[in-house]
Amino acid sequence: DARDDRLMPSEEASRILGHDWADRPFAFDEFFTRIHPDDVAPLQRLREGTWGIDGSFAVDHRIVLADGMLRHVHQQVEVIERAASGEPLRLAGAVHDVTRRKEAEEQIRRLAYYDPLTGLANRLMFTNQLQRALAHADRHHLRLAVLFIDLDNFKTLNDTQGHQAGDELLIDVARRLRAALREGDTVARLGGDEF
Repeated sequence: DARDDRLMPSEEASRILGHDWADRPFAFDEFFTRIHPDDVAPLQRLREGTWGIDGSFAVDHRIVLADGMLRHVHQQVEVIERAASGEPLRLAGAVHDVTRRKEAEEQIRRLAYYDPLTGLANRLMFTNQLQRALAHADRHHLRLAVLFIDLDNFKTLNDTQGHQAGDELLIDVARRLRAALREGDTVARLGGDEF
């Protein structure tokens, strides 16, 4: 109810939003205190801009639960009653918990771009970042360096001490390389014992 600045979620919407709002109306501003800080301004702009155009919007954003955990939601809102001036009076909407989908998308992204053993960028991520770095260096007449490391006798270690020992060595090398470089530098495991 835009006239009275009141939101009235259903019991299920209240459960998804992670707060006990089903038994009482609350103000729009109170709702926005539950939205992740990085999502508040874009959602406010979307709400204000869209209500005046076609009267509806759909958006994904994060809700901060009472315990501090995040929940990803997909929210659809539509103006169902307007004043003669065109100002929205009543709105209706639906909220869907899309946390599992977002987590699955993130997992797929991690599998596509990161080495599962070391957590370093993989060959695909390295290639993408190298192409961007080369283009940036060319545009700004800068230099960049690429250092290639191949561990000597790694196959022998794997064959004599076992793959677990080889994995532990790779994890330790990854940790040391990360610690030795600046935050903006990329460390990648290209495969096997190649960094």
